[in-house]
Order: sequence, then structure tokens, then C-alpha cells
Amino acid sequence: MTGRTLDQVNWPVRTPRLSLRPAVATDLKATWQFRQLPEVSRWLTRAPATLRDYRAQFLDPESLAKSIVIELDNQVVGDVMLQIDQSYLVRAQEDLLGSVVGLRVTSARERLKLAGARESGW
Repeated sequence: MTGRTLDQVNWPVRTPRLSLRPAVATDLKATWQFRQLPEVSRWLTRAPATLRDYRAQFLDPESLAKSIVIELDNQVVGDVMLQIDQSYLVRAQEDLLGSVVGLRVTSARERLKLAGARESGW
């Protein structure tokens, strides 16, 4: 592990298709739009049923500090948690290895880079 922090990243991080940046309070409604969908929320470890509950979760300073939004054509299309520690690195690697959808693979690859992992030699 490199000891890298999110404050040391030159935001936004851009890929050929996506842009990743730290979430801010004003991303609340954009992320709620897809997180409230049953086909999305069923896969979430924390899936509040109401906007009020989601607001409390999303705006929690500790949670917001680890949240990264994913944009496609300047629209928020996803969000991920990025906590740089060894256990997170393992989870991000599993996401990358188990993903088949292009956006998820790209997001996982960029999260690994942000966490200081090298794409070869994991």
C-alpha cells in the first residue's frame, strides 16, 4: 500500500468514456434517482427505502468523504465507495475480475489506480 489519500488525487479522473470525481452534497438527488430503482437497490449493501433516509446516509461526512461519482457525458450515472486500505483493494480487485459490463470494469480499474494498485502483478 502506498499511503495515498484521496486529497492527493488530481480530480477529476478521466477515462476515454467516464469521469470520476468526489461526490458533493448536490449529487444527492442525481444518485437517488438510480439508487431508488429496485433493479439497482437490490444489489446495494445499504439501500434506504426513502429519500429522507438516503439523505442522512449520503450526507454523513464520513460516507461522503469516501463517495466517488461516475459521470458519462457530464451526467451522474453511478457512484462508488473508495476507501483506500488493504481490504478495499481486495474488494476492488474482485469487482474488476468479476465484472463484465464495460462501465463497471472501467470504474473498477480506475478505483484500483486511485488506490495505488498496479494493473499487473496483483
